[in-house]
Amino acid sequence: MNFAITTTHDGPKTVWHPAGELDIATVPVLERALFASFEDGGVVVLDLSQVSFCDSTGVHLLVRASRHAQGHGVGFTIVSPSAEVSRLLGLCGLLDVLPIGMQLPSGL
Repeated sequence: MNFAITTTHDGPKTVWHPAGELDIATVPVLERALFASFEDGGVVVLDLSQVSFCDSTGVHLLVRASRHAQGHGVGFTIVSPSAEVSRLLGLCGLLDVLPIGMQLPSGL
């Protein structure tokens, strides 16, 4: 398993930085982290710049996370998707559906 997650905090903002392959083996790790952050409130940012591969379970997690955040009034943004992830999300028709920003907010 080639996967790691780091996090940074800036006041009420939590930024998760997964790196490596987001697949059926690693999605549960990121899912636990994201959903725990949603429970804490504030704003959750997911930086996908270092994700080299994403399978359907990863895409499903992104959709579920977005819906959960919307349904619970939590701020959630996906930023800096790698070229591989951007291409996949485009093929799935999700670039205009998911809350995607092109770069990480300054200071993080």
